[in-house]
Amino acid sequence: MLLRETTEVFNLLSIGQRGVGKTVFLAGSYTELRTSGITDSRLPLWFDCKDSQSQQNIEKILGYIERTGAYPPGTMKITDFDFRLKRRGLMRPVTLCDFRLQDLPGESCHIANPAFRQIVLGSHGCCVCIDGYALIHSDTYLDELRDVLVQVLSIASLVHLNGLKYAFALLLTKSDLLGEIPDSEAQIRQKLQPLTNRLDAIGSNYQIFRTGVPLVHEGEGVRLAPSGAAAPLLWLVLELNRAHNPGVLGSLFRLVRRLLPRRLQGRSESPLQNLFGSTAASQDS
Repeated sequence: MLLRETTEVFNLLSIGQRGVGKTVFLAGSYTELRTSGITDSRLPLWFDCKDSQSQQNIEKILGYIERTGAYPPGTMKITDFDFRLKRRGLMRPVTLCDFRLQDLPGESCHIANPAFRQIVLGSHGCCVCIDGYALIHSDTYLDELRDVLVQVLSIASLVHLNGLKYAFALLLTKSDLLGEIPDSEAQIRQKLQPLTNRLDAIGSNYQIFRTGVPLVHEGEGVRLAPSGAAAPLLWLVLELNRAHNPGVLGSLFRLVRRLLPRRLQGRSESPLQNLFGSTAASQDS
């Protein structure tokens, strides 16, 4: 069955402290899917920028990295990125849905901020960025993260009380810096319990992801080498389509489920490689 084209638009938030890697996560997500789309004709899914402003915003981030060989500085203002999730069709690409990711400065992410409340009320899902390296190595990080946890639980409570269809992707950024740490999965789960126990108690829909977007030096150039960075956004889109547009679910959205981590333990290859390498033969079922 072919997935039909849809005009559904989902508003997604990206929240977290300044410097946690929200902007890098976004650039890595786009790079992981879009770059693969250029180099691998078997790719079943990819992101396109919906408008020229979003394209300029992304290119500005990637251009800064290529020019300086460093990650971009923290977000200074709310920046909107409008994307289309597309798939290959028999005659032309098919738009599965549009989504807007709002990259928010860390200091603006407070429920007491009227502008932030308004953004939250208009959203369908949220990427919660947590510094995976600090979570493991710093005994005080959860205290430093308290404001973000309060924000997430406030949104989750609002969603629960109003019976809203919502999803949270909990991103452990900078996971590429963790290396092979014994029992890291257990440590992560234990440290996140103050948040996940509360989310479980009110039946929130969430998933935990470990993402890494390292810089790779090639000759005189520098590029992003994301590993699984796009999986959180694809999961959010899948969950929101399932909740809001059950009729559009089909073979490709079932394939996206293969991106979901079966456990938190990191792997050497991107989960996207598993999807793109194993599904070429089933693209238009």
